[in-house]
Amino acid sequence: MYRITIDGQDIFDRTDLHDYLAYALDFPEYYGRNLDALHDLLMSHQEKLEIQIIHFDELHDHLGHYADRFLKLLLDIAEKNAFITVLR
Repeated sequence: MYRITIDGQDIFDRTDLHDYLAYALDFPEYYGRNLDALHDLLMSHQEKLEIQIIHFDELHDHLGHYADRFLKLLLDIAEKNAFITVLR
């Protein structure tokens, strides 16, 4: 099992978020650094992965509604891909 933690206090914009995800999840160079690309890569993920989000309020302060869309995407993926778990 692999776990990453997304700390809303350390993410200040979309670039920070996607750079962190690309690094933490060892995404390929072609990762598009957007929610559609994130969806595609996580839906095809075939190893146990826990994604923990802490300080979501700060993440929302920094990213606005993009944080809501990001969280919804993760929760939707977790429902469809048994390898992915989202913790809040």
